[in-house]
Amino acid sequence: MKTIWLILWAAGLLNLSAAAARAENLIRNGGFEEPSADGSLPLGWEKRPGSGQPYIEWDKTGAHTGRASGYVAGGKLEIRAGWQQEFPVSPESCYRMIAWVQADPPGSRYLIGLEYLDRRGAWVSRHNLFGTVSGSAWQEVSEPFATPIDAVSCRITLRAWQDGEVRAAVRFDDIRVEPLPSAKVPAAVNPAVRRARPVSIAEDGVLRVSGQPFFSIGLYDVPSEAFPLIRSWGFNTVMTGGGGEAGQNALDRAQENGLKAIHHPGGAITTPEGRAEIADAVRRLRGHPALLAWYPIDEPEINGITREAVEEAYRAIYREDGGHPVFQTLYYPSAYPIFTKGRDILSIDPYPVPIRPLISIARALMMARKEAQPVWLIPQAFYGVIWPRSPSPGELRCMVYTGLIHGAKGIIYYTFGLPGEPGSWRLPETALWPAIRTLNREVRILAPALLHGKPADIFVESSGTLTRDWRGEEAVHTLALRYRNRLYILAVNLAEEPYNASFRSAPLAATFRLPGRHTGPVRLPLEGRTLGMKDGVFHDRFEGYETHVYVVEQGSLK
Repeated sequence: MKTIWLILWAAGLLNLSAAAARAENLIRNGGFEEPSADGSLPLGWEKRPGSGQPYIEWDKTGAHTGRASGYVAGGKLEIRAGWQQEFPVSPESCYRMIAWVQADPPGSRYLIGLEYLDRRGAWVSRHNLFGTVSGSAWQEVSEPFATPIDAVSCRITLRAWQDGEVRAAVRFDDIRVEPLPSAKVPAAVNPAVRRARPVSIAEDGVLRVSGQPFFSIGLYDVPSEAFPLIRSWGFNTVMTGGGGEAGQNALDRAQENGLKAIHHPGGAITTPEGRAEIADAVRRLRGHPALLAWYPIDEPEINGITREAVEEAYRAIYREDGGHPVFQTLYYPSAYPIFTKGRDILSIDPYPVPIRPLISIARALMMARKEAQPVWLIPQAFYGVIWPRSPSPGELRCMVYTGLIHGAKGIIYYTFGLPGEPGSWRLPETALWPAIRTLNREVRILAPALLHGKPADIFVESSGTLTRDWRGEEAVHTLALRYRNRLYILAVNLAEEPYNASFRSAPLAATFRLPGRHTGPVRLPLEGRTLGMKDGVFHDRFEGYETHVYVVEQGSLK
């Protein structure tokens, strides 16, 4: 009898331990079993109708567990329809989403969307998980995700994703969202492996080409006939593409014009045949002297590419070429920690104008640097689609300096011209073109300090009506670097008037305090002026989104 009680007691402890280990499910009624008060819907869920004539049913004829599930069917016009639920999250935190899916007919695609909302209920960003249900059996889907800095809630949407002419139909059941114990999802590529590459990445994220530090200043979608023009305009990097002869020709044109190339090797990363095509191109082109990095896919989180496909493509490239890094571009900050095993360089393109304030660039860079090293920035130099206007020269300047201040190790502008849309956008025909030439010259001047400088401490006290935005963030962002007996201080005013669509702000006064009792002068070499400094303190003013670069000589730093 005593033995039986010991067994029962031990079993009880195991059950309690298992229950304790099972994290809290943030989804209410994830199994679709409980009815709402009037019995018309599953408790906690609502229908998102989208457009067209979707079929969204609380299905009680099939389930993974229990008696009920959520059913969604639709064609091309109904892809935004589905079941949805909003739940609370913490900003900059990591979670795992688990769901079970079944398709009728097999082969239907699903989309599980995660939309992040701020404290006002405004949309912040989105992370989409696409997949295909291969057979008739229920399949488990699991995806880690990280929330943006502004997020206080998340809206999950369960959809059928029509692919081709066949109407998609999918059941969803046993939906879970649970916190992850770690602040990060699986770690990025081993830094020791990256350092061993001929085009290598140092511990501080600086790219080295033939052993020399390299700061990339690049541009998307440049036709090869324009390579001489952009080289004369201060660019050193272009985006090229193609396998076989086309890829060889593109890289040859870059080399002839003294440009490095971030190269898309062709081939779709989602199929074995496509990855074989990529591997073949990498074998053919890996020794080209113009090659800087490989670029297998753009914005996988927007284009419905799974983490597994991105990682498979990375491995396919790495098996053929250990000498060049893999470049990856992501738009949504929530995707930064998801695709870590598919990249060596994370490049972010959180285009802000005019849909969000420019300070969002700083927030995105800070989030990216928690997940990757190095991080590059793609400033917005275009308009179209959901961006009804291009940035002004001042806004573009603010973006670039925000990138430099927050640690971007490369700048790649988007874009020379929108592909497939003749006449809609050509950068050399806009007011941004001469502004970019000036920016490129300044970045080249500052590159030695950015690549070799050692961080230094300074203190900034700003005054005025717009020193902080509605989130309470500092208006003046700075980077101080000591390099060759000089102190370089880069500063940008990111202050804005909340909800003001003109994106303009009043002048801002700032006081800079250096440790110790330093004396002046303080030079602003890019502006041709000088400020006085006494006891380590100097003052300056900023217009809305204005930038300044200060240089203090060693003799002033005693």
